[in-house]
Amino acid sequence: MNSGRVAIRYARGLFKFSNERGLDEVFYADAQTLIHILKDSESLSELINNPLIVSDKKVDVLKKVFADSINPDFYEFISIIVKKGRFEYLLNSLLLFRDLYRSKKGIVDVQVESANPLTDNELNTINNLIQSHFNKKTELTVTIKPQLIAGFILIVEGKIMDYSVTGQLLQFKKSFGLTQSN
Repeated sequence: MNSGRVAIRYARGLFKFSNERGLDEVFYADAQTLIHILKDSESLSELINNPLIVSDKKVDVLKKVFADSINPDFYEFISIIVKKGRFEYLLNSLLLFRDLYRSKKGIVDVQVESANPLTDNELNTINNLIQSHFNKKTELTVTIKPQLIAGFILIVEGKIMDYSVTGQLLQFKKSFGLTQSN
């Protein structure tokens, strides 16, 4: 079966369940936490995807890691996926759930990649400009990337606006027909 379809089914099921129970905000926060952990923890993914470890043992490990920090119903969702041997769909399911939630709540995802830490004033200015442009709430994620030299890159709903020195240098090279290998 197509892995995208499986992830979508789980995401929609979780979204519907969370709305029916009035837990959408709680599940969203839990999903954000779990997404962060899954992206950062290769060892957890390796453990859960290990075919030599039985499902009950995997669920026990997850319970020790997550049970105290997430909603019990949300934890049950995770344990069902693991028991069914479908852990590889969990991250995509959570990302899709997050997109469904943001769409329902009118939230724009904004990623800011900056060469240096931005001040609160700079972040507020970016936030206010995007909110006024889209007429929606924003959710800012800031990543520091020193390789940008100076400036920043904004990624808003998949659209990239590059205001970095590195980006300007690449544009300069392109205008003269130079490539990165030159």
